[in-house]
Amino acid sequence: MSDVQELINRMSPSEKRYFKLTYSYFDVKKSQTMQLFDDYCSKPNKKESGLKINYLNHILREQILSSLVSFQKNTSPSLRLSQQLIHVSILFDKGLFIQALKQAKKGKKQAQELDDLLSELQFISREKMINKELFDKSEFNEQIQSSFYQEKVLLKKYEQRVTFRHKELFTTFIARTLGFEKSEAAKIQFSELKLFLKHNSYEECSTFHSQCMFLYIQALYHVYRKDFESALGCQLKIVKGFEGRQRLMEANLPAYIGSVYNTCVTYLYLKDFENVKVYFKRLDSFRKKSNMRLVESKLFNYLGMEIALYNGLGEFGRVSKFAKMVSLGMEKFSKEIHITAKLFIYFQLAYAYYGNGEHILSKNRINQVLFDEEVSSFPRVAIQAQLLLLFIQFEKGELNNAQERARTILKLNIKDIIKYPKLHLLLTYFESEKNSMNKSNLHRIKIKIQKLIEKEKSENIITDINLIVWIDAMINKTSYKFEMNARLSYLTISKSI
Repeated sequence: MSDVQELINRMSPSEKRYFKLTYSYFDVKKSQTMQLFDDYCSKPNKKESGLKINYLNHILREQILSSLVSFQKNTSPSLRLSQQLIHVSILFDKGLFIQALKQAKKGKKQAQELDDLLSELQFISREKMINKELFDKSEFNEQIQSSFYQEKVLLKKYEQRVTFRHKELFTTFIARTLGFEKSEAAKIQFSELKLFLKHNSYEECSTFHSQCMFLYIQALYHVYRKDFESALGCQLKIVKGFEGRQRLMEANLPAYIGSVYNTCVTYLYLKDFENVKVYFKRLDSFRKKSNMRLVESKLFNYLGMEIALYNGLGEFGRVSKFAKMVSLGMEKFSKEIHITAKLFIYFQLAYAYYGNGEHILSKNRINQVLFDEEVSSFPRVAIQAQLLLLFIQFEKGELNNAQERARTILKLNIKDIIKYPKLHLLLTYFESEKNSMNKSNLHRIKIKIQKLIEKEKSENIITDINLIVWIDAMINKTSYKFEMNARLSYLTISKSI
């Protein structure tokens, strides 16, 4: 697929319509590039080669990019700033220095509102160039000193932002690769973060972007320490900071949406489901109205956690709604979805189908997890998927198969399973206990798991299968869904008392 075909495939229907209207206006007869555009729209995977086609592809790509700039300049603040810089240069070249200076000052003010340091520096550079033509030697010297001071301040701010950006990206990387387990490698990396937070403070941040990056790093550090209340405080500061700066929020919509999502996840860990729903509604509102591809792909990456919320609330019946969204999204964002998000979405769908009693559909989704070529890099999801298969086999009375699967999981994943004592305990029970369906045996393993939960002070994570609920369903010969809802009802009554 050529570059221009990839670009066309990423265009929204309204962008395609705008392009056709724009170029049809200038070219009444259908040009070769317009015919090629129509061909690529109707046949996305069309393959053609040759010097003429390569030349037409190049011309078409340039036309499309020009059209997209024109289409998005009213909705993209960064493009508006670029246009302002072009306007300043045009007015300067025409010798209209006063107009050029007014335009430069206007652009500089907009750059300040958007916290765009590099654009602000460019506008100051244009101002110096214009002042050189407008003022005599003494006045110019005064203006140049003022501009030099502004540049020094901005460069210092920019240096801090670059440092924070590096630390933010590094923090995201170690969170994704090492996770939040207390391994030696994670301890070393997070101890470096502790030093960074010790030598920097929120109050010292010179720009809003620097403040956001600092709070993001601080929140991840709190999550590592399992201090979710403090992490939530940092995340809410970021969200409210964006919401108090409407234009800046619009200019950085993907970053704002990421901060809303992080807040959702923390509320989820705190089991504050009402606030989780409130924040997911905000994300859903963008899903319905956003025309920005990056925003849409981010929202799709976040879908797994929304499914996890309803699974955690025992609302497994919502799976049909999510299954349609997943099928469409996997096709649309096949190259943009993060592998972690993809596996997590598939697992949560499998879990939802299981909770809804649809075992065949659950197994299909489990296979999508287990047969993915990158699943070995994500042992927790793989183990959970294997566990679901084991539960399905157990419930169907295939005890020998369930016992064999338990042995396989332990054999292949022993280093990872040791990190999760509750899972290790249950799998060892399946592997060694011949009479695994016996009620008294199940009750004994339930008590052992409960003791581990009390000892670790780590109640079941909302995104995981609830082992206690499953054992209760086996003891009482009821469904997982029934026991989940019974447990949630009991917890609600307990809180109200």
